[in-house]
Amino acid sequence: MLFLTLLSTVFSSCTKKTNVNPTKAGDTVVNPYATAHVYVVGSGPAPTGLGATCWVDGIPQYLSDNTPQSIANAIVIQGSDVYEAGWTNALYGADIAAYWKNGVETQLSAGGRVSQANGIAVSGNDIYVAGVVYNTNGLHQAVYWKNGVMTALTDSNTVAKAFAIAVSGQDVYIAGYIDNSAVYWKNGVSYTLSPDPSMDPALYSAIANSITIIGSDLYFAGSIATYSTIGVVSWKNGVATQYHDGTICSISQTAGAMFTNGQDVYLAGYTKDPKTLKAIATYWKNGVEKKMTDGTTNAEADAITANGSDVYISGLLNGNATLWKNGSPVQLNNTSSPTATTGIIVVPK
Repeated sequence: MLFLTLLSTVFSSCTKKTNVNPTKAGDTVVNPYATAHVYVVGSGPAPTGLGATCWVDGIPQYLSDNTPQSIANAIVIQGSDVYEAGWTNALYGADIAAYWKNGVETQLSAGGRVSQANGIAVSGNDIYVAGVVYNTNGLHQAVYWKNGVMTALTDSNTVAKAFAIAVSGQDVYIAGYIDNSAVYWKNGVSYTLSPDPSMDPALYSAIANSITIIGSDLYFAGSIATYSTIGVVSWKNGVATQYHDGTICSISQTAGAMFTNGQDVYLAGYTKDPKTLKAIATYWKNGVEKKMTDGTTNAEADAITANGSDVYISGLLNGNATLWKNGSPVQLNNTSSPTATTGIIVVPK
């Protein structure tokens, strides 16, 4: 995919810049859990390997500690029930899409093929999971599961992924991409999300990896790459807004990289320091860029949410899973083992 190739080769920064007290690895905040319970999902050093993890107020809860490798990619809470979606790996090289409800794992059938789950939604008693299935021909299909039953969104001759899923009434919406085009599906029918109608689609690659529904409004977020630039893009009812000026910035490729609160739209990702070329953890509120680190060490913002005026972000700071509240970081793990964060939810106390 063009986007994935360009992402590793283009470096710079974005527009509408403002700093939120850029932090360094040693900075801390006294108590980010004072007014809300904070759930962060991803992967951390579990007893038997790199395991799917949910940090609750900073305390890790391992979801698949009996497998050598797993990750939780998304989280949703309904009432007192906590759901995560991701994948588990009982044998290296054989990922199996899965979801967890209150810590109990359910593996999702994909006909024996390698599969991964990226997003989850719950409506009543129905559990919806969006993801991808890898075919023997090296291509991959966008799929979703409803209560464990898989539906393919694309055929086996395309390169496609489904990242995020949302349900409104009887309608199921999914964000992802097909080949080089950002798309969303409504009840299985795909619609292209153009980042710029004036651009030749052959000259860029785009993905949509987050979705939010507020009333009748559909919000999507993702990234666009050309041969010289990478930028963040969001859509409201199909109308695109780009957050770059011909340089580079990128939204995290997670379902939790966008959060909407009333008319406010938050996006999580990173920019690049033009001197050190290190990633800077960055978020955007209504298009205004806010940097949380200073470029002396690599950092990225992976997922974002808000509680009142407080903004919570999960990501990585110098390789460690980190939670930021209003720009101040708290380390979630303090080991040399690899970690990742992919989703965040806050529940007011």
